[in-house]
Amino acid sequence: MNGSLMVPFTYFLDQYEGDDSGLVELSYLFSFAVGILLANSLFLLALAAFTPDFKLNFKVALGPGLITGILWRLFSFFLFFFSFLSFSFLSFFLN
Repeated sequence: MNGSLMVPFTYFLDQYEGDDSGLVELSYLFSFAVGILLANSLFLLALAAFTPDFKLNFKVALGPGLITGILWRLFSFFLFFFSFLSFSFLSFFLN
């Protein structure tokens, strides 16, 4: 599944070939996070619309959800950051 997450990233990088500012990867992460937020919001609304006894338990879900979200974002950042560094490092030795 993680490979399918990287497919849009490769198409995104093809558009910015030659830009070595390092901000291209961060702009992709921002758009990726906004897409996740919108998709999850739509799924939550659909769940609330089609479930008759739907209720949110914010007190129960806040701690684990916040920790999971922070760790997910942190590790996604490091995944893209170190992927970028390793490609730069390898291309230096291959040239």
